[in-house]
Amino acid sequence: MKLYKRYRIKSWVKIVLPFYLFTFIPLYLFTFIPLPVASQGLPLIRNYMAAEYGGHNRNYDIEIGEDGTVFVANFEGLLYFDRAQWRMIHAPELRRVTVVYRDKKNTIWVGGYEFFARLQKRANGELFMQQISGKDTFKGEVMEIFEEGASLQFVVSDNNIYEVETAAVPTVKLNRHTNAKLLSGVDADVISLEALRQSAEDAVLRDTTQTVILDDDLQVKVKRDHGLIVCDGKGLKLYTITEANGLCSNQVSYVAYDGHGVLWGATANGIFAIELPSVYSYFLPKDGMTGRVQAITAFNGKIYVGDTNGLFVVDAWQYKRIAEINNICWTLCEGRDGLLAATSSGIYRIAADGRVSRLTSNATTALLVDGDKVYAGEPDGVHLYQTGQNIKLNDLPLVTEISKDARGNLWFRNVHGETAHIGDYKAPADTSQISSPLLTPFKDVKIKVRYLHDDHLWIGGDEILAVIDMGRKDLTKLTDRHHVRFCSIVMGNDSVLWGGYGDRPRKLQRLGSDERHLHFFYALDYAPLTGKTLYRYRLDNKGIMGLAGQWSEWTDKQDVEFLNLPYGSFTLSVQAQLANGELSEVATVDFSIAYPLLMRWYMVVLYLLIFAYIIYLLFRYRLKRLEKEKVKLERIVEERTADLRNAQDELIRQEKMATVGKLTKGLVDRILNPMNYIINYSKMSNDLLGDLKENIDHNKEQIDKNDYEDTLDVLDMLTKNLTSVHQFGQNTTRILKAMEEVLRVRTGGYGDITLLPVLQQIEKQFAKHHAQEQEQYGIRPVFDLPADPMPLYGNPDMLCKSVTNLLDNAVYAVVKKIQKDPQFVPEISLAVSIAEGKYSLKVRDNGTGIEEKNLGQIYDPFFTTKTTGEAAGVGLYLTREIIQNHGGDISVASVQDEYTEFIITLPKVKK
Repeated sequence: MKLYKRYRIKSWVKIVLPFYLFTFIPLYLFTFIPLPVASQGLPLIRNYMAAEYGGHNRNYDIEIGEDGTVFVANFEGLLYFDRAQWRMIHAPELRRVTVVYRDKKNTIWVGGYEFFARLQKRANGELFMQQISGKDTFKGEVMEIFEEGASLQFVVSDNNIYEVETAAVPTVKLNRHTNAKLLSGVDADVISLEALRQSAEDAVLRDTTQTVILDDDLQVKVKRDHGLIVCDGKGLKLYTITEANGLCSNQVSYVAYDGHGVLWGATANGIFAIELPSVYSYFLPKDGMTGRVQAITAFNGKIYVGDTNGLFVVDAWQYKRIAEINNICWTLCEGRDGLLAATSSGIYRIAADGRVSRLTSNATTALLVDGDKVYAGEPDGVHLYQTGQNIKLNDLPLVTEISKDARGNLWFRNVHGETAHIGDYKAPADTSQISSPLLTPFKDVKIKVRYLHDDHLWIGGDEILAVIDMGRKDLTKLTDRHHVRFCSIVMGNDSVLWGGYGDRPRKLQRLGSDERHLHFFYALDYAPLTGKTLYRYRLDNKGIMGLAGQWSEWTDKQDVEFLNLPYGSFTLSVQAQLANGELSEVATVDFSIAYPLLMRWYMVVLYLLIFAYIIYLLFRYRLKRLEKEKVKLERIVEERTADLRNAQDELIRQEKMATVGKLTKGLVDRILNPMNYIINYSKMSNDLLGDLKENIDHNKEQIDKNDYEDTLDVLDMLTKNLTSVHQFGQNTTRILKAMEEVLRVRTGGYGDITLLPVLQQIEKQFAKHHAQEQEQYGIRPVFDLPADPMPLYGNPDMLCKSVTNLLDNAVYAVVKKIQKDPQFVPEISLAVSIAEGKYSLKVRDNGTGIEEKNLGQIYDPFFTTKTTGEAAGVGLYLTREIIQNHGGDISVASVQDEYTEFIITLPKVKK
């Protein structure tokens, strides 16, 4: 609810974010509505919707601050517009704000549901809401704030009026009780202060809820649920402004005048600003201006407008269509018997009483009336109509312009720019050269027609008809203040250095070396809605060199952001340019960014000293180097000779190694045969000793007891010796065969294969070869193989051998561990994965593991932790060589007594 105030006038606000006149209204004001039979010209309206100002669509009250800030009581909190951006201050416990009021001392007071507060400024210029009282003082919703004498009071929906004692710490006390039946709610009524004073029960205003007096003796009346009515000083209605002609909502809660030609309003569906009073008024697409204006002229006290959709008349600021003319109207000329209109369907005459008659049926694109002569441009040429005669004057087609010069010669120009002439006519006033600052807002509009009539300049273009009251230049004083101010300065994304209110310091606090991201917002005081206000900025570096920056290009942006400023002292200057070309004062702000510790002056001196010392050391170093140069040169020959000698020795060594390799291979072949004989003969001798022992036992009775025992001892000793010979022979043979395997060439047998069958074969072989261990020790291997065939280029036998070797080692490790701990549960797994063009084979067991000190030696040939009889120590060496020959790699991770994991990586590519 709002209390009714007769002639409540509020002052000052600067309108920002103006747009091009030609595109502004269609984009932001009007929706597509049926064309009315008659429409009125309107002042410029700017609607702000909830998505733009960042709050709820429901607004209850509006107030203009001392500096022109627009304060709005919104359902979500207190909105305020500093002419650069909308911001929100939330009320305690996110309650809605229903009233905002500026007292005689320019303090802003705020009221809402069970709270009352005032706006205060922090040291950095930010606004905040200081709560004065809440639900402990009253129950209900603040419905109005007002002043009686020196007393500030407010009305609450609990039917009480409370008084604010404005001390250092304001307090609230009950003033009196009212008889009104006040109700709170989202959609509150507007009530009358006089009715409350008279103790009336019904204080609700049913019709006009507010009247505001503007400059130029204009009156604005807020009609309950029916928008606004604008009247002149005599009370005659000038405009009716509703949703039908551009207002954001008919439910206007409250309006406030800024004293500089803009009326602000809060509604149930947004916020609006109207340029009132103004020298400008407009007829736009919503009024029927859907075509391009071709001609404008005055006739019989009315203005006639011809456009591409027909002929219209403006009578008492009502825009009406001439129903009989619906085609393109090219030209309008006043004749003896009425107004003549040249259209695409012929020439029409509009009589003084408004009757319309058709004179010709040929398309006419140009007209000139000279007494009783009518010159008409038609598709086939120029015709003269006089006393019922039609005379063709020339064949120049599609003439769009007919004129007479001072000598009485007729001139014709067509759409192609071609001209012709035939041979006393007074030309109409030329308005194309009219120059006035009032025209500047239209500099970006493509104007087709200008027509000056009774100090009113009519301007026509695409879908727009504007009227400028050239005699009301005194209204420009409403926007004669042109001051730019910084509305906020933000560091980073949320740290406010300056909030825009109070006395801004000339220089900001010194910023740290890491505080180089600054965002400046600025705006011009009281820029008009009409036209476009532009801004530019300049950043001057006030360092030792005193470098002056360059002005930026003019733009309608009202902020500038510096993401990574250099260190030093700076001055940011901002200037605005109004639509009429006037320039504002230059606003400046000084700030400085501290140099980091390593860049400060004393560090620079230290750097210079260090640099000088380094130069000295370099000089000393150079002297010593020159002294050593001679020695170095003398050693060059010796070094070169040594290099050649080393290279020669390396070649010899490589040759020897190759020879040793061949010799070793030959020796292995030659040694293996004798070793086979040794093994076989030792076994055979053992068998013979067994037979001999049986014979001796058989003839035991015939042999002396001592001899018998000595003989058995000798036989046992021989048996052990021959067994050792047999065992060491087998070990030697195993080592020789391992050497032979190491020396074997493994470059053959490669081709395009699939890895999956190889792994499946390995799984079968494992089940077969280790069946005994699986049964005895409960080993349950896990083979996790993909369904992909896994093509690659390789040798299947060698790959099978490599993986089998790893699995055999895994079985050995888990068997050894389970022999020590019978409760141990063995685990062996082979898992295969495919990723990033590679196959990954992971062999893992939870056996004895590998000591950390041995991890770097396991791939060395003939290194093993097993006994000589268990392994030769070349298995892992050969496994790695096979994997590397396939372009892959092998790695190991192990923790002793916990696990061992080998990972083989093979490329997917084919040769």
